[in-house]
Amino acid sequence: MAFKPGIPAKFRYLLWGQSSVTFGAVVLEVALPLLAAVTLQASPTQMGLLATLQTLPWLVITLFAGVWIDRGNPRRIMTWANYGRGLLLLSIPLAGWLGWLSIEWLWVVAFAYGLLRVFFELSVSAFVPSVVERTQLVAANSQLESSRQVATVAGPGVAGLLVQTIGAPLTVLLNAFLYWISAFLIQRIPSSESQQVRSPRAC
Repeated sequence: MAFKPGIPAKFRYLLWGQSSVTFGAVVLEVALPLLAAVTLQASPTQMGLLATLQTLPWLVITLFAGVWIDRGNPRRIMTWANYGRGLLLLSIPLAGWLGWLSIEWLWVVAFAYGLLRVFFELSVSAFVPSVVERTQLVAANSQLESSRQVATVAGPGVAGLLVQTIGAPLTVLLNAFLYWISAFLIQRIPSSESQQVRSPRAC
Protein backbone atom coordinates (compact mmCIF):
# COMPACT_ATOMS: atom_id res chain seq x y z
CA MET A 1 0.00 0.00 0.00
CA ALA A 2 1.44 3.38 -1.04
CA PHE A 3 1.81 6.11 1.55
CA LYS A 4 1.20 9.73 0.84
CA PRO A 5 4.29 11.96 0.92
CA GLY A 6 5.13 13.34 4.34
CA ILE A 7 3.21 10.73 6.34
CA PRO A 8 5.48 9.39 9.15
CA ALA A 9 6.72 5.82 8.79
CA LYS A 10 5.15 4.85 12.13
CA PHE A 11 1.73 5.60 10.65
CA ARG A 12 2.08 2.52 8.44
CA TYR A 13 1.72 0.22 11.48
CA LEU A 14 -1.56 1.87 12.37
CA LEU A 15 -2.75 1.75 8.77
CA TRP A 16 -1.83 -1.90 8.30
CA GLY A 17 -3.27 -2.82 11.68
CA GLN A 18 -6.51 -1.03 10.98
CA SER A 19 -6.70 -2.50 7.47
CA SER A 20 -6.30 -6.05 8.81
CA VAL A 21 -9.20 -5.80 11.23
CA THR A 22 -11.43 -3.88 8.82
CA PHE A 23 -11.00 -6.66 6.29
CA GLY A 24 -11.55 -9.21 9.05
CA ALA A 25 -14.77 -7.53 10.15
CA VAL A 26 -16.17 -7.62 6.60
CA VAL A 27 -15.26 -11.30 6.24
CA LEU A 28 -16.90 -12.06 9.58
CA GLU A 29 -20.14 -10.39 8.49
CA VAL A 30 -20.38 -13.10 5.82
CA ALA A 31 -18.88 -16.08 7.63
CA LEU A 32 -20.73 -15.82 10.95
CA PRO A 33 -24.29 -15.90 9.53
CA LEU A 34 -23.31 -18.76 7.21
CA LEU A 35 -21.89 -20.66 10.17
CA ALA A 36 -25.12 -20.12 12.10
CA ALA A 37 -27.32 -21.14 9.19
CA VAL A 38 -25.37 -24.12 7.85
CA THR A 39 -23.80 -25.58 10.97
CA LEU A 40 -26.42 -24.72 13.60
CA GLN A 41 -29.52 -24.52 11.36
CA ALA A 42 -30.40 -21.21 12.98
CA SER A 43 -33.82 -19.75 12.32
CA PRO A 44 -34.28 -16.35 10.65
CA THR A 45 -35.15 -14.87 14.05
CA GLN A 46 -32.01 -16.27 15.62
CA MET A 47 -29.87 -14.96 12.78
CA GLY A 48 -31.51 -11.56 13.04
CA LEU A 49 -30.65 -11.42 16.73
CA LEU A 50 -27.08 -12.45 15.88
CA ALA A 51 -26.73 -9.51 13.52
CA THR A 52 -28.31 -7.13 16.04
CA LEU A 53 -25.94 -8.14 18.82
CA GLN A 54 -22.92 -7.23 16.69
CA THR A 55 -24.13 -3.65 16.26
CA LEU A 56 -25.94 -3.09 19.57
CA PRO A 57 -22.77 -2.01 21.44
CA TRP A 58 -22.56 1.11 19.23
CA LEU A 59 -25.83 2.22 20.82
CA VAL A 60 -25.17 1.28 24.43
CA ILE A 61 -21.49 1.89 25.12
CA THR A 62 -20.11 4.45 22.67
CA LEU A 63 -20.27 7.41 25.06
CA PHE A 64 -18.66 5.50 27.94
CA ALA A 65 -15.99 4.05 25.67
CA GLY A 66 -15.14 7.47 24.28
CA VAL A 67 -14.62 8.97 27.73
CA TRP A 68 -12.44 6.04 28.79
CA ILE A 69 -10.34 6.27 25.63
CA ASP A 70 -9.83 10.03 26.04
CA ARG A 71 -8.54 9.44 29.57
CA GLY A 72 -6.52 6.34 28.77
CA ASN A 73 -4.00 4.97 26.28
CA PRO A 74 -5.57 4.45 22.83
CA ARG A 75 -2.66 2.34 21.57
CA ARG A 76 -2.97 -0.07 24.47
CA ILE A 77 -6.76 -0.19 24.11
CA MET A 78 -6.47 -1.01 20.39
CA THR A 79 -3.92 -3.73 21.09
CA TRP A 80 -5.93 -5.53 23.73
CA ALA A 81 -9.21 -5.07 21.87
CA ASN A 82 -7.68 -6.99 18.96
CA TYR A 83 -6.15 -9.69 21.11
CA GLY A 84 -9.56 -10.07 22.74
CA ARG A 85 -11.41 -10.28 19.44
CA GLY A 86 -8.96 -12.88 18.21
CA LEU A 87 -9.62 -15.02 21.28
CA LEU A 88 -13.37 -14.65 20.91
CA LEU A 89 -13.22 -15.81 17.31
CA LEU A 90 -10.88 -18.67 18.20
CA SER A 91 -13.51 -19.92 20.64
CA ILE A 92 -15.99 -20.53 17.80
CA PRO A 93 -14.14 -23.23 15.83
CA LEU A 94 -12.79 -24.63 19.10
CA ALA A 95 -16.33 -24.99 20.44
CA GLY A 96 -17.38 -26.57 17.16
CA TRP A 97 -14.59 -29.15 17.28
CA LEU A 98 -15.44 -29.96 20.89
CA GLY A 99 -19.09 -30.41 20.03
CA TRP A 100 -20.64 -27.69 22.19
CA LEU A 101 -21.05 -24.84 19.75
CA SER A 102 -24.52 -23.29 19.98
CA ILE A 103 -26.38 -20.27 18.69
CA GLU A 104 -26.37 -18.92 22.24
CA TRP A 105 -22.58 -18.95 22.25
CA LEU A 106 -22.52 -17.14 18.93
CA TRP A 107 -24.74 -14.48 20.47
CA VAL A 108 -22.31 -14.04 23.36
CA VAL A 109 -19.34 -13.84 21.01
CA ALA A 110 -21.13 -11.43 18.68
CA PHE A 111 -21.99 -9.01 21.48
CA ALA A 112 -18.55 -9.16 23.11
CA TYR A 113 -16.91 -8.77 19.69
CA GLY A 114 -19.08 -5.72 19.07
CA LEU A 115 -18.03 -4.16 22.38
CA LEU A 116 -14.35 -4.55 21.56
CA ARG A 117 -14.92 -3.24 18.05
CA VAL A 118 -16.36 -0.01 19.49
CA PHE A 119 -13.28 0.47 21.63
CA PHE A 120 -10.96 -0.23 18.72
CA GLU A 121 -12.65 2.02 16.18
CA LEU A 122 -12.90 4.97 18.56
CA SER A 123 -9.29 4.47 19.64
CA VAL A 124 -8.08 4.61 16.03
CA SER A 125 -9.69 8.01 15.56
CA ALA A 126 -8.30 9.27 18.86
CA PHE A 127 -4.82 7.93 18.17
CA VAL A 128 -4.22 9.29 14.66
CA PRO A 129 -3.18 12.77 15.91
CA SER A 130 -0.51 11.09 18.03
CA VAL A 131 1.30 9.57 15.06
CA VAL A 132 1.01 12.34 12.46
CA GLU A 133 1.36 16.10 12.52
CA ARG A 134 -1.74 18.27 12.58
CA THR A 135 -1.14 19.29 8.96
CA GLN A 136 -1.09 15.60 7.96
CA LEU A 137 -4.39 14.63 9.61
CA VAL A 138 -6.47 14.95 6.46
CA ALA A 139 -4.06 12.80 4.43
CA ALA A 140 -3.80 10.19 7.20
CA ASN A 141 -7.55 9.92 7.71
CA SER A 142 -7.97 9.72 3.94
CA GLN A 143 -5.70 6.68 3.79
CA LEU A 144 -7.52 5.02 6.67
CA GLU A 145 -10.86 5.61 4.95
CA SER A 146 -9.48 4.28 1.65
CA SER A 147 -8.42 1.07 3.36
CA ARG A 148 -11.94 0.71 4.78
CA GLN A 149 -13.45 1.12 1.34
CA VAL A 150 -11.12 -1.47 -0.19
CA ALA A 151 -12.03 -3.95 2.55
CA THR A 152 -15.74 -3.26 2.11
CA VAL A 153 -15.54 -3.98 -1.61
CA ALA A 154 -13.15 -6.96 -1.57
CA GLY A 155 -14.11 -8.58 1.74
CA PRO A 156 -17.45 -10.21 0.85
CA GLY A 157 -16.06 -11.91 -2.23
CA VAL A 158 -13.04 -13.23 -0.36
CA ALA A 159 -15.25 -14.36 2.51
CA GLY A 160 -17.55 -16.27 0.18
CA LEU A 161 -14.60 -17.96 -1.51
CA LEU A 162 -13.06 -18.94 1.83
CA VAL A 163 -16.31 -20.32 3.23
CA GLN A 164 -16.88 -22.33 0.06
CA THR A 165 -13.30 -23.64 0.02
CA ILE A 166 -12.47 -24.35 3.67
CA GLY A 167 -15.78 -23.92 5.47
CA ALA A 168 -17.10 -21.28 7.84
CA PRO A 169 -15.33 -22.53 11.03
CA LEU A 170 -11.86 -22.39 9.45
CA THR A 171 -12.68 -19.02 7.90
CA VAL A 172 -13.46 -17.70 11.38
CA LEU A 173 -10.22 -19.23 12.65
CA LEU A 174 -8.18 -17.52 9.93
CA ASN A 175 -9.99 -14.32 10.77
CA ALA A 176 -8.82 -14.58 14.36
CA PHE A 177 -5.21 -14.41 13.17
CA LEU A 178 -5.92 -11.11 11.41
CA TYR A 179 -6.74 -9.54 14.77
CA TRP A 180 -3.57 -10.88 16.38
CA ILE A 181 -1.52 -9.60 13.45
CA SER A 182 -3.15 -6.20 13.86
CA ALA A 183 -2.42 -6.17 17.59
CA PHE A 184 1.23 -7.02 16.89
CA LEU A 185 1.54 -4.23 14.31
CA ILE A 186 -0.02 -1.63 16.58
CA GLN A 187 2.29 -2.65 19.42
CA ARG A 188 5.21 -1.74 17.18
CA ILE A 189 4.15 1.90 17.01
CA PRO A 190 6.68 3.88 19.09
CA SER A 191 5.05 5.08 22.29
CA SER A 192 5.81 8.05 24.46
CA GLU A 193 4.65 8.70 27.99
CA SER A 194 4.31 12.37 27.10
CA GLN A 195 2.20 11.63 24.03
CA GLN A 196 -1.28 13.13 24.33
CA VAL A 197 -4.43 12.52 22.32
CA ARG A 198 -4.85 15.75 20.41
CA SER A 199 -8.20 15.40 18.76
CA PRO A 200 -11.65 14.04 19.58
CA ARG A 201 -12.98 10.89 17.99
CA ALA A 202 -13.91 11.24 14.34
CA CYS A 203 -14.52 7.83 12.85
